[in-house]
Amino acid sequence: MAELERLADDLLVKPWSTVHIEDSPFLLKASFSQAAYRLMLSDLSSVWWEEVDSDSLKQRAQELNKRLKAPASAFCRHLSGLLEPLLRNGGRRLLPGFTCQRAGSGLTVSLRSELAGVPFYWAFRCAEASLSMVSRHMICPLLTMMQALHRQTADLAVLLQRKDAEILDYKESGGVLSRDHLATDVFNAVEFKERFIAECIPDRKQGQGFRCDVRLFSNSLLIQVSIKDPAILTQTRVTFSPFFWSDSISDQLAPVSGRLHAHSDSLYVRYLGCFCEL
Repeated sequence: MAELERLADDLLVKPWSTVHIEDSPFLLKASFSQAAYRLMLSDLSSVWWEEVDSDSLKQRAQELNKRLKAPASAFCRHLSGLLEPLLRNGGRRLLPGFTCQRAGSGLTVSLRSELAGVPFYWAFRCAEASLSMVSRHMICPLLTMMQALHRQTADLAVLLQRKDAEILDYKESGGVLSRDHLATDVFNAVEFKERFIAECIPDRKQGQGFRCDVRLFSNSLLIQVSIKDPAILTQTRVTFSPFFWSDSISDQLAPVSGRLHAHSDSLYVRYLGCFCEL
């Protein structure tokens, strides 16, 4: 039981990786111990998970590989060796030898490989994840990361305004640019955001989803900052997230944020990395 609890805690801070099983894209995260594992899969419509201890692992291995005799740790080490290098490299590739089949609310991912030169078969028999599990592994870390990104974006806008004030003071003191191409317009946060939304967010009246790559927003804002002061490039690290942030969300998330920080601070610092590889 203690081993499974450790796996649960470890899986919570594992990053999601994008993988393809046959022609289907999935988000996948997994945690392995010496003779047990816990993993989660999602196609962004459903979320599945499986937890297998040493006894269940050995029983399933004997069921699927009747002539193959080995301890549970050998089977677990083999599965870990197949999956973890792919996840460690960020995924985004086809999982060789894997197939998947849906049955009701469950998902079975089958694997054919070789163990010590002998054909080895395995099936990850995943059940639908509970709402609380989806919240802990997807919703809460995503909202926390979005809130952090919102604060970072606000800090960059303030920095731009301070740089503009510094440039204006320099000009009013008689300073002149040595090169005309270095001149910049005064940064207007409202106009910048409106232009970004107009260019990058689909027209919702046409029935398209309200979705935006916030990396473009962060990068555009960082470019504006770096034009004012190139040294900022070496001082600022922009966090990427595949979702857009609106001004009103910060206040809406205050109760959620309070509940999140009731947990270990160090855990949730690592927790923010759960979506960095998407």
